[in-house]
Amino acid sequence: MLFRSPGGRVEQATLPDGRLVQLGGELTGPFQHAYLGLAEELGLTVVTSYTELEGEEVFSLADGVRRGTMLDAAEAAAHDRIEQEFLALARTVDPADPWSHPDAARLDATTFADWLRAAGAPPQVVRRRELFHLGLADGSAERASLLAELRKVAAAGATGYYDDEVWEGLKVAEGSATVALRMAAELGERVRLGSPVERVQVAAGGCTVTLASGEALSAGAVICALPVGPLRQVRIDGVPDARLASLRRQRSATAVKLVAAYAGSPWADAGASGLAYSEGLIGSAWPQAAGLLSMLSGPDRLAALLAAPDDGVLQADVVAELVRMFGPGVAGPEHFFIRRWGVDPWTLG
Repeated sequence: MLFRSPGGRVEQATLPDGRLVQLGGELTGPFQHAYLGLAEELGLTVVTSYTELEGEEVFSLADGVRRGTMLDAAEAAAHDRIEQEFLALARTVDPADPWSHPDAARLDATTFADWLRAAGAPPQVVRRRELFHLGLADGSAERASLLAELRKVAAAGATGYYDDEVWEGLKVAEGSATVALRMAAELGERVRLGSPVERVQVAAGGCTVTLASGEALSAGAVICALPVGPLRQVRIDGVPDARLASLRRQRSATAVKLVAAYAGSPWADAGASGLAYSEGLIGSAWPQAAGLLSMLSGPDRLAALLAAPDDGVLQADVVAELVRMFGPGVAGPEHFFIRRWGVDPWTLG
Protein backbone atom coordinates (compact mmCIF):
# COMPACT_ATOMS: atom_id res chain seq x y z
CA MET A 1 0.00 0.00 0.00
CA LEU A 2 2.02 2.96 -1.29
CA PHE A 3 -0.05 6.05 -0.66
CA ARG A 4 1.87 9.33 -1.01
CA SER A 5 5.28 8.32 -2.31
CA PRO A 6 7.36 5.18 -2.83
CA GLY A 7 8.95 4.00 0.40
CA GLY A 8 6.28 5.13 2.84
CA ARG A 9 8.00 6.30 6.03
CA VAL A 10 11.39 6.00 4.33
CA GLU A 11 11.31 9.61 3.19
CA GLN A 12 13.85 12.31 2.42
CA ALA A 13 14.06 16.04 1.73
CA THR A 14 16.68 18.09 -0.09
CA LEU A 15 18.26 21.14 1.53
CA PRO A 16 19.05 24.25 -0.55
CA ASP A 17 22.74 23.24 -0.52
CA GLY A 18 21.88 19.84 -2.02
CA ARG A 19 22.24 17.72 1.11
CA LEU A 20 19.66 14.93 1.50
CA VAL A 21 17.89 14.67 4.85
CA GLN A 22 16.50 11.29 5.88
CA LEU A 23 13.15 11.77 7.63
CA GLY A 24 12.34 8.11 8.24
CA GLY A 25 14.46 4.98 8.55
CA GLU A 26 18.08 5.65 7.69
CA LEU A 27 20.41 3.01 9.19
CA THR A 28 21.22 -0.65 8.64
CA GLY A 29 23.80 -3.19 9.71
CA PRO A 30 26.05 -5.91 8.26
CA PHE A 31 23.66 -8.77 9.12
CA GLN A 32 20.84 -7.19 7.06
CA HIS A 33 21.94 -9.16 4.00
CA ALA A 34 18.78 -8.74 1.91
CA TYR A 35 18.76 -4.96 2.24
CA LEU A 36 22.46 -4.64 1.53
CA GLY A 37 22.10 -6.88 -1.50
CA LEU A 38 19.22 -4.76 -2.76
CA ALA A 39 21.29 -1.57 -2.38
CA GLU A 40 24.10 -3.18 -4.38
CA GLU A 41 21.68 -4.35 -7.06
CA LEU A 42 20.37 -0.80 -7.41
CA GLY A 43 23.89 0.60 -7.80
CA LEU A 44 23.92 2.40 -4.45
CA THR A 45 26.84 2.87 -2.08
CA VAL A 46 26.90 1.50 1.47
CA VAL A 47 29.15 3.38 3.90
CA THR A 48 29.76 3.44 7.65
CA SER A 49 27.43 5.46 9.86
CA TYR A 50 27.80 7.51 13.06
CA THR A 51 29.39 4.56 14.87
CA GLU A 52 32.73 5.54 13.32
CA LEU A 53 32.66 9.10 14.70
CA GLU A 54 34.75 10.30 17.61
CA GLY A 55 33.49 12.16 20.68
CA GLU A 56 31.62 11.47 23.88
CA GLU A 57 28.09 10.17 24.31
CA VAL A 58 25.76 12.46 26.23
CA PHE A 59 23.15 11.42 28.80
CA SER A 60 20.56 14.08 29.58
CA LEU A 61 19.06 12.88 32.86
CA ALA A 62 16.46 14.40 35.15
CA ASP A 63 19.23 15.01 37.71
CA GLY A 64 21.79 16.47 35.31
CA VAL A 65 23.73 15.98 32.08
CA ARG A 66 26.54 13.42 32.02
CA ARG A 67 29.13 12.89 29.34
CA GLY A 68 30.93 9.73 28.35
CA THR A 69 29.02 7.47 30.73
CA MET A 70 26.26 7.60 33.31
CA LEU A 71 27.71 4.71 35.33
CA ASP A 72 30.45 4.72 37.93
CA ALA A 73 33.19 2.08 37.85
CA ALA A 74 31.30 -0.46 39.98
CA GLU A 75 28.08 0.03 38.04
CA ALA A 76 29.92 -0.30 34.72
CA ALA A 77 31.50 -3.56 35.88
CA ALA A 78 28.08 -4.91 36.88
CA HIS A 79 26.63 -3.78 33.55
CA ASP A 80 29.30 -5.64 31.59
CA ARG A 81 29.12 -8.79 33.73
CA ILE A 82 25.36 -9.05 33.39
CA GLU A 83 25.58 -8.36 29.65
CA GLN A 84 27.76 -11.45 29.26
CA GLU A 85 25.19 -13.52 31.17
CA PHE A 86 22.48 -12.12 28.90
CA LEU A 87 24.44 -12.99 25.75
CA ALA A 88 25.11 -16.51 26.99
CA LEU A 89 21.37 -16.97 27.50
CA ALA A 90 20.61 -15.41 24.09
CA ARG A 91 22.82 -18.02 22.40
CA THR A 92 20.45 -20.73 23.71
CA VAL A 93 17.52 -19.20 21.81
CA ASP A 94 16.87 -20.12 18.18
CA PRO A 95 15.91 -16.79 16.52
CA ALA A 96 13.95 -18.70 13.86
CA ASP A 97 11.94 -20.58 16.49
CA PRO A 98 12.23 -18.96 19.94
CA TRP A 99 9.29 -20.95 21.28
CA SER A 100 11.32 -24.14 20.89
CA HIS A 101 13.40 -23.08 23.89
CA PRO A 102 12.63 -25.46 26.80
CA ASP A 103 12.06 -22.49 29.14
CA ALA A 104 10.29 -20.27 26.61
CA ALA A 105 7.11 -19.69 28.63
CA ARG A 106 9.00 -18.49 31.71
CA LEU A 107 11.34 -16.31 29.66
CA ASP A 108 8.37 -14.72 27.91
CA ALA A 109 6.59 -14.09 31.23
CA THR A 110 9.68 -12.35 32.64
CA THR A 111 10.35 -8.73 31.74
CA PHE A 112 13.83 -7.66 30.71
CA ALA A 113 14.03 -5.20 33.63
CA ASP A 114 12.99 -7.87 36.16
CA TRP A 115 15.65 -10.22 34.79
CA LEU A 116 18.29 -7.49 35.12
CA ARG A 117 17.37 -6.96 38.78
CA ALA A 118 17.35 -10.70 39.45
CA ALA A 119 20.85 -10.87 37.92
CA GLY A 120 22.03 -8.28 40.44
CA ALA A 121 21.89 -5.12 38.33
CA PRO A 122 22.19 -1.93 40.41
CA PRO A 123 19.34 0.60 39.92
CA GLN A 124 21.52 2.84 37.72
CA VAL A 125 22.25 -0.08 35.39
CA VAL A 126 18.53 -0.79 35.01
CA ARG A 127 18.03 2.94 34.40
CA ARG A 128 20.69 2.87 31.68
CA ARG A 129 19.00 0.02 29.83
CA GLU A 130 15.58 1.66 30.26
CA LEU A 131 16.97 4.90 28.83
CA PHE A 132 18.21 3.00 25.80
CA HIS A 133 14.92 1.16 25.23
CA LEU A 134 12.91 4.36 25.39
CA GLY A 135 15.46 6.15 23.22
CA LEU A 136 14.98 3.50 20.57
CA ALA A 137 11.18 4.02 20.78
CA ASP A 138 11.14 0.35 21.75
CA GLY A 139 8.84 0.62 24.78
CA SER A 140 9.81 0.22 28.40
CA ALA A 141 12.19 -2.50 29.57
CA GLU A 142 9.70 -2.92 32.42
CA ARG A 143 7.24 -4.42 29.92
CA ALA A 144 9.52 -5.97 27.30
CA SER A 145 9.46 -9.77 27.17
CA LEU A 146 12.83 -11.27 28.05
CA LEU A 147 12.31 -13.94 25.38
CA ALA A 148 11.67 -11.25 22.76
CA GLU A 149 14.88 -9.44 23.73
CA LEU A 150 16.88 -12.66 23.64
CA ARG A 151 15.48 -13.57 20.26
CA LYS A 152 16.27 -10.12 18.83
CA VAL A 153 19.85 -10.21 20.07
CA ALA A 154 20.33 -13.82 18.90
CA ALA A 155 19.19 -12.85 15.38
CA ALA A 156 22.00 -10.28 15.22
CA GLY A 157 24.70 -12.65 16.44
CA ALA A 158 24.47 -12.05 20.21
CA THR A 159 27.32 -9.55 20.38
CA GLY A 160 25.77 -7.11 22.85
CA TYR A 161 22.55 -5.88 24.46
CA TYR A 162 22.29 -3.80 21.29
CA ASP A 163 25.49 -3.63 19.31
CA ASP A 164 25.38 -0.27 17.50
CA GLU A 165 27.79 -1.38 14.80
CA VAL A 166 25.77 -4.53 14.11
CA TRP A 167 22.38 -2.83 13.99
CA GLU A 168 23.23 0.69 12.84
CA GLY A 169 26.82 0.69 11.61
CA LEU A 170 25.99 1.16 7.92
CA LYS A 171 23.91 3.47 5.77
CA VAL A 172 23.23 4.08 2.09
CA ALA A 173 25.32 7.10 1.10
CA GLU A 174 22.70 8.29 -1.40
CA GLY A 175 20.01 8.07 1.28
CA SER A 176 17.77 5.22 2.41
CA ALA A 177 14.78 6.76 0.63
CA THR A 178 16.75 6.53 -2.62
CA VAL A 179 16.51 2.74 -2.35
CA ALA A 180 12.72 2.97 -2.66
CA LEU A 181 12.86 5.67 -5.31
CA ARG A 182 15.20 3.65 -7.54
CA MET A 183 13.03 0.56 -7.15
CA ALA A 184 10.00 2.65 -8.11
CA ALA A 185 11.82 4.06 -11.13
CA GLU A 186 12.52 0.53 -12.38
CA LEU A 187 8.93 -0.55 -11.79
CA GLY A 188 7.53 2.51 -13.54
CA GLU A 189 3.76 2.55 -13.98
CA ARG A 190 3.41 -0.68 -12.05
CA VAL A 191 3.73 1.33 -8.81
CA ARG A 192 0.29 2.33 -7.56
CA LEU A 193 -0.03 5.41 -5.35
CA GLY A 194 -3.28 6.26 -3.58
CA SER A 195 -4.42 2.63 -3.76
CA PRO A 196 -5.04 1.26 -0.23
CA VAL A 197 -5.21 -2.51 0.10
CA GLU A 198 -8.33 -3.94 1.73
CA ARG A 199 -7.79 -7.70 1.39
CA VAL A 200 -5.05 -10.20 0.65
CA GLN A 201 -5.90 -13.81 -0.26
CA VAL A 202 -3.04 -16.30 -0.18
CA ALA A 203 -3.34 -19.70 -1.84
CA ALA A 204 -1.08 -22.37 -3.31
CA GLY A 205 -2.29 -21.55 -6.80
CA GLY A 206 -1.67 -17.81 -6.50
CA CYS A 207 -2.52 -14.72 -4.51
CA THR A 208 -5.11 -11.97 -4.93
CA VAL A 209 -4.83 -8.43 -3.61
CA THR A 210 -8.05 -6.42 -3.50
CA LEU A 211 -7.83 -2.61 -3.45
CA ALA A 212 -10.24 -0.20 -1.81
CA SER A 213 -11.47 0.69 -5.31
CA GLY A 214 -12.58 -2.91 -5.78
CA GLU A 215 -9.86 -3.73 -8.28
CA ALA A 216 -8.29 -7.17 -7.80
CA LEU A 217 -4.65 -7.88 -8.65
CA SER A 218 -3.27 -11.41 -9.08
CA ALA A 219 0.27 -12.64 -8.45
CA GLY A 220 2.20 -15.79 -7.70
CA ALA A 221 3.25 -14.42 -4.29
CA VAL A 222 2.77 -11.35 -2.13
CA ILE A 223 5.40 -9.64 0.02
CA CYS A 224 3.90 -7.43 2.71
CA ALA A 225 5.99 -4.54 4.01
CA LEU A 226 3.17 -2.79 5.86
CA PRO A 227 3.83 -1.70 9.44
CA VAL A 228 1.79 -3.75 11.88
CA GLY A 229 -0.53 -0.82 12.68
CA PRO A 230 -2.00 -0.32 9.20
CA LEU A 231 -1.79 -4.07 8.59
CA ARG A 232 -4.61 -4.56 11.11
CA GLN A 233 -6.92 -2.80 8.66
CA VAL A 234 -6.26 -5.39 5.97
CA ARG A 235 -8.22 -8.66 5.82
CA ILE A 236 -5.81 -11.55 5.26
CA ASP A 237 -7.00 -15.00 4.20
CA GLY A 238 -4.92 -18.15 3.72
CA VAL A 239 -2.28 -17.45 6.39
CA PRO A 240 -2.13 -19.75 9.45
CA ASP A 241 -4.18 -18.51 12.39
CA ALA A 242 -1.18 -18.58 14.72
CA ARG A 243 0.79 -16.31 12.38
CA LEU A 244 -2.11 -13.89 12.06
CA ALA A 245 -2.61 -13.84 15.83
CA SER A 246 1.06 -13.01 16.27
CA LEU A 247 0.83 -10.17 13.73
CA ARG A 248 -2.30 -8.74 15.34
CA ARG A 249 -0.65 -8.70 18.77
CA GLN A 250 2.41 -6.74 17.63
CA ARG A 251 2.51 -3.06 18.50
CA SER A 252 3.92 -0.20 16.49
CA ALA A 253 6.44 2.14 18.08
CA THR A 254 4.33 5.30 17.94
CA ALA A 255 7.33 7.54 17.39
CA VAL A 256 8.08 11.05 16.20
CA LYS A 257 11.27 11.70 14.25
CA LEU A 258 12.94 15.10 14.22
CA VAL A 259 15.97 16.35 12.29
CA ALA A 260 17.91 19.57 12.88
CA ALA A 261 20.16 20.82 10.07
CA TYR A 262 23.21 23.06 10.61
CA ALA A 263 25.96 24.46 8.41
CA GLY A 264 28.53 22.56 10.51
CA SER A 265 28.41 19.96 13.29
CA PRO A 266 28.27 22.02 16.51
CA TRP A 267 28.04 18.98 18.75
CA ALA A 268 31.42 17.83 17.45
CA ASP A 269 32.85 21.28 18.21
CA ALA A 270 31.76 20.67 21.82
CA GLY A 271 33.59 17.31 21.94
CA ALA A 272 30.47 15.17 21.58
CA SER A 273 29.86 12.42 19.05
CA GLY A 274 26.25 13.49 18.60
CA LEU A 275 24.94 10.25 20.10
CA ALA A 276 22.75 11.05 23.09
CA TYR A 277 20.02 9.61 25.27
CA SER A 278 17.59 11.74 27.21
CA GLU A 279 14.92 11.51 29.89
CA GLY A 280 13.42 14.73 28.50
CA LEU A 281 11.39 15.39 25.39
CA ILE A 282 13.93 13.69 23.10
CA GLY A 283 14.46 9.96 23.49
CA SER A 284 17.71 9.74 21.53
CA ALA A 285 19.82 11.69 19.08
CA TRP A 286 22.52 10.68 16.60
CA PRO A 287 24.40 12.36 13.75
CA GLN A 288 22.81 11.45 10.44
CA ALA A 289 25.57 13.13 8.42
CA ALA A 290 27.73 16.25 8.61
CA GLY A 291 25.54 18.99 10.03
CA LEU A 292 22.46 16.77 10.35
CA LEU A 293 21.25 15.59 13.75
CA SER A 294 18.48 12.98 13.89
CA MET A 295 16.26 12.58 16.94
CA LEU A 296 13.65 10.04 17.97
CA SER A 297 10.92 10.33 20.58
CA GLY A 298 8.91 7.22 21.34
CA PRO A 299 5.53 6.30 22.79
CA ASP A 300 6.33 7.56 26.30
CA ARG A 301 6.86 11.14 25.01
CA LEU A 302 4.28 11.18 22.23
CA ALA A 303 1.59 13.02 24.23
CA ALA A 304 3.99 15.84 25.13
CA LEU A 305 5.04 16.23 21.50
CA LEU A 306 1.49 16.22 20.16
CA ALA A 307 0.37 18.69 22.83
CA ALA A 308 2.61 21.46 21.44
CA PRO A 309 0.33 24.19 20.01
CA ASP A 310 2.35 24.47 16.80
CA ASP A 311 5.57 23.35 15.14
CA GLY A 312 7.37 26.52 16.22
CA VAL A 313 6.78 25.84 19.89
CA LEU A 314 7.77 22.19 19.49
CA GLN A 315 10.98 23.18 17.71
CA ALA A 316 11.85 25.67 20.44
CA ASP A 317 11.32 23.06 23.15
CA VAL A 318 13.43 20.47 21.33
CA VAL A 319 16.23 22.92 20.55
CA ALA A 320 16.31 23.98 24.21
CA GLU A 321 16.92 20.36 25.14
CA LEU A 322 19.65 20.08 22.51
CA VAL A 323 21.34 23.11 24.04
CA ARG A 324 21.20 21.41 27.42
CA MET A 325 22.96 18.38 25.94
CA PHE A 326 25.45 19.94 23.52
CA GLY A 327 25.78 23.59 24.47
CA PRO A 328 24.81 26.90 22.81
CA GLY A 329 26.33 25.96 19.46
CA VAL A 330 23.21 23.96 18.55
CA ALA A 331 20.80 26.80 19.39
CA GLY A 332 20.13 27.91 15.83
CA PRO A 333 19.45 25.15 13.31
CA GLU A 334 19.06 26.39 9.75
CA HIS A 335 16.30 23.88 9.05
CA PHE A 336 14.12 21.73 11.29
CA PHE A 337 11.96 18.78 10.27
CA ILE A 338 9.16 17.02 12.18
CA ARG A 339 7.58 13.72 11.16
CA ARG A 340 4.80 12.46 13.42
CA TRP A 341 4.96 8.89 12.15
CA GLY A 342 3.09 7.53 15.18
CA VAL A 343 -0.16 9.27 14.22
CA ASP A 344 0.23 9.13 10.45
CA PRO A 345 -2.67 6.85 9.32
CA TRP A 346 -0.46 5.12 6.75
CA THR A 347 2.31 4.20 9.18
CA LEU A 348 0.95 4.42 12.77
CA GLY A 349 4.50 4.08 14.02
